[in-house]
Amino acid sequence: KSRPYAASVSMVNLKQKKFQSKVQRNLLLYLSVFAFCWVWDIANGLVSLKTYSPYWMYLMQTMTMPLQGFLNFIVYGINNRMFQKNVRTPALLPRTRTGLEDERTYLVN
Repeated sequence: KSRPYAASVSMVNLKQKKFQSKVQRNLLLYLSVFAFCWVWDIANGLVSLKTYSPYWMYLMQTMTMPLQGFLNFIVYGINNRMFQKNVRTPALLPRTRTGLEDERTYLVN
């Protein structure tokens, strides 16, 4: 004897697993961006406790710190479907009016 709700329970579990894997992937990407951008600042701070930091560490710090916002934007763009849809169809393209009269009739009335 089969249970009628067994299929719906497995679908919910499948949806939950997909959602959980998506959240885990997004978390991993955002944390990777954060770690990549801040590792040089932390390393530079630790080295400067003992001695002067080398110039290349300051250079790496100044190059990666401002990148965090841009890289977060890239990660957001990769993961957001609405963003991807709008990039494919830019808002600046002319749109057709369906079911509406010409604009000049609105100005006259």
